[in-house]
Order: sequence, then C-alpha cells, then structure tokens
Amino acid sequence: MKYRITGLLLLLSVSLLSGCIELGRSWSDTTETRLVDFYKEPCDDDANTLCFRVREETGDSWELLDEDVSFDGFTDYQWGYRYEVEVVVSHDDDGDPTGYTFSQVVTQESITDAERSISMNLYSDTGILYAEDDSTWSLGGDISFACGDSCSDLTTAVTNGQVLELEFSATDGVLTLESFICSADEDDFASVCSGESSASWRVAWFQSDCGLADAHMCLLYKVNSSDDYELLKLADGITDFTPVWGEQADIDVTKTVSNGGNITAVVLDTDDSSPDDRTGSSYPFYMIVRGSELDSSSNGLITLYDGAPDLDCSSYNLCSRINGYIDDEQWMLIYGYYDGDVVVRTVVCHSDDIDSFRSCVDDEDDVNWGI
Repeated sequence: MKYRITGLLLLLSVSLLSGCIELGRSWSDTTETRLVDFYKEPCDDDANTLCFRVREETGDSWELLDEDVSFDGFTDYQWGYRYEVEVVVSHDDDGDPTGYTFSQVVTQESITDAERSISMNLYSDTGILYAEDDSTWSLGGDISFACGDSCSDLTTAVTNGQVLELEFSATDGVLTLESFICSADEDDFASVCSGESSASWRVAWFQSDCGLADAHMCLLYKVNSSDDYELLKLADGITDFTPVWGEQADIDVTKTVSNGGNITAVVLDTDDSSPDDRTGSSYPFYMIVRGSELDSSSNGLITLYDGAPDLDCSSYNLCSRINGYIDDEQWMLIYGYYDGDVVVRTVVCHSDDIDSFRSCVDDEDDVNWGI
C-alpha cells in the first residue's frame, strides 16, 4: 500500500509539473528578414494612423500590419522604396508575431515608374487627413503632401466627414497627390465612387512580364477581336479567374478604373465554358521575360517564374544563346508558341539596359505593350 501511494503521488507530481511547463511555455525573440513595401496604408477603416505593408518572401502577398503589431525603429524609411530589412521579432504564446524591432537595412530599391501610383480610400472622420496649412496636408501624421488644385475639395470633404478616394504617387520619400478622384458619405461611397464598370474581354493564351519591381507574369486582353492586346498590369490578375496557357478565353468582368485611367482591380463575372485552343505552332506570340530571374537551361528547358511553363530552348538550338543572355541578366523579347512548354523560335530583342530594351520592343509592329 505504501508503494502504491508513493507511486500515485509521483505520477501526480509529474502531471502537475508537465502542466506547469505547458502553461509557462514562451517564445524567444528571433532575428529574421522582412520585405517592406514602398508605401503605407491606413491600419484599418477606423484608424487615423498608417501601417507598414510587409511580407516574408518575394512571392508572398503583402500583409498590412494592424495597430496591435508594432514596427519600431525604422526611422529611415522613405516612401517610394522597397526594402529588405533585418528585424527582431517578438511573439505571443501561440508563436504569432506581436512586434518587430528594426535592426538594419539589407537592401533598398527604388520602384519603377509603372508602380508609383497608389489609390487609397480614406475615412476622414477618423482624423487621418488634416491640413497643416493652406497648401499642405498630412496623411496619418506620417507624411505630408501638397494639395495643389484639390485644396478646396479636400477641405470640403474632410469638414463633412466623407470618405475620399485619392490617387498618389511616391518617389524618393515624396508623396504627390495626383488626383482627387471622388468623395461621398460613407453610406453612398460604394455607389458614387466605386468607378466600376462591366466589360467583355478576350484574354490571350499567353502571358508576358509585367515590368513591375518584382518578377510577375501578367495577362493580356483586348476588348474587341480587332483590337491590339493590352497588358493588364496587375500582379494578382483577374479575381476568380484562372488563366490557362494555350487557351484563349472570352469572359465578362467588372473592372475598377482610377480617375487617372488606370485599372486598379478586375473581377470575373462570367467565365468562358469552352475556351479556344491555341496550342501549337499555328498560334505564335511574343512575350517578355527577365533574365535576372532565370537559371541556365537543363535538358533543353529553362524554368520560368510565377507559375509560367518552361521555355523550350532546344527545339531551335537556342539554349547556348539564351544562357548567355541569362548570365548577363538581360531582358528578352521572345517569339514562340505554346505546346506544353513555350517553344522559343527566336529572341527578337535583348539587353541589360532597360531603356535600350524598351526602344527595341517599341520598334516591333506586332508588340503593342511595353514594360
């Protein structure tokens, strides 16, 4: 009996100790890297402050930090630049980040001209917008901008506590108000200011590099069958639509266009139940790729980025030539066709100088989009 009681007491002690260890579990701070986007956004619709947009890796979606997750010490941050930074990450008991403490900048890159446009919906009743003087306004107490020809419109909208849609651009730490797009009471904002319209598009059976800071393939589309293809410069493409290489699709969409004429979002309304097959050499196309994102060929194939099919460089004996362009991190305008892989017939333009490359592309009559 004595031994049984002793054993039970020992088992109970171990169980209690195990429970205490579990309850007292903690996560140590870790040193990690994060990518930081070139602009900030309101932390949420009710906030009067701005939060960083971050992600762990290039292929991840940008995550808007909320007000409960601090990002301290990054005092040298400038709008218009993307950063890779080293940070110390604090965690809660579940291991989720509760805050970041800035350590150092690993890389800093200026964004391209095609990416500088920023469209924001701002709820002025939060106090996120306020006038510093007759010609200058503050956004979230973080950065100032000149109101230009929109000073009166800003004053009226903010005085009335309306929701505003503004278009900015960010360059070298400077925020510029490009357009006062719209303002309305919160209940009426969606109907008055959405800028939405329906359209029927023909989506191409191939894609091409977007020309953005990060390597992405973008869709090409046209409104009428006789129109030229246009590049849809949205890294996320068309919401709810899954493009298939080698298939030309006629779809209905709802697009959102800024006052400056830029498409900011597209959502699928009606898909194509029987898309046209465009595989094989009878359906050639041009596409732009960036050599800096490619590795040399292996067994006659070159792996593309962003989920695109491989490049077949062997069918026309082009592997050695293209590998040289890859080694030099050159941009390439490729002519070929899709047949399970992208079979490269020739490289029409190539250069490591973006201006020279654009000039070459502009000279091609059958290429009506650039980067």
